[in-house]
Amino acid sequence: MKSILQDKKDRRCFLCMWLHGDDSEKLVLQEHHVFEGTANRRNSEKYGMKVYLCPKHHVGDIEGACEAVHRPDLNHYGRMLKVIAEEVFCQTHEREEFRAIFGRSWSGGNMNSVVLMGRLTRDPMVRYAQGGEQQIAIARYTLAVDRRRRQGDEQTADFISCVAFGKAGEFAEKWLRKGMRVCIHGRIQTGSYEKDGQKVYTMDIVVDTHEFAESKSGNAERDSYYEAMAVDQQGSTGRQQDPLSEEGFMNIPDGIDEELPFT
Repeated sequence: MKSILQDKKDRRCFLCMWLHGDDSEKLVLQEHHVFEGTANRRNSEKYGMKVYLCPKHHVGDIEGACEAVHRPDLNHYGRMLKVIAEEVFCQTHEREEFRAIFGRSWSGGNMNSVVLMGRLTRDPMVRYAQGGEQQIAIARYTLAVDRRRRQGDEQTADFISCVAFGKAGEFAEKWLRKGMRVCIHGRIQTGSYEKDGQKVYTMDIVVDTHEFAESKSGNAERDSYYEAMAVDQQGSTGRQQDPLSEEGFMNIPDGIDEELPFT
């Protein structure tokens, strides 16, 4: 069956478009069935749960192995594709039908479900609030997320306000730093408040889970781009951006493996 996620005649890599806004056509594309295993692969084919990926995002290469869906130790891209595929499937089918076919729900059946990939523009700001007999961590940070762009256009990004509570907040406080590229899964939360007699509306992403989305060798050129863009945006709103350290953005810290929520 033809893919419900991407036209086979489309010569663009699904993840290049989704992650980097790269609309350029690729000379080589490989078919990827979203759900693994003999039965799930057969059902992926039957229901059109497949996309077309460049080799970098499919099996990995020397330069981009950390972004491959088939890399077993860093497969959050594969999980992200499953969430997307489930939501597309459930636009025309019942959620229970999806669970019966693929064995489980990847998005939790929550239509207010958000998956974002981006870099932190600053270290998380963390405070603790009283919650019964315990202190609850509340971490706030901004994520720079690439916009989709056409070939030849200048890269731009959206700056998304994120908040993480409890264990997710503690994880952000301990491990996340400015410049890290992460994949988050959560939900949209809106609100409002009064300021000078005017109603101000707010929107945050309430983060349920974090996953690292890069290898330990960062991309200094890309980091500098996000830093400059974040300074420009925050300067226009009167906020200050923390200065960039001499070493640039931080990489994934060593010794974290035992605490990662996805290992």
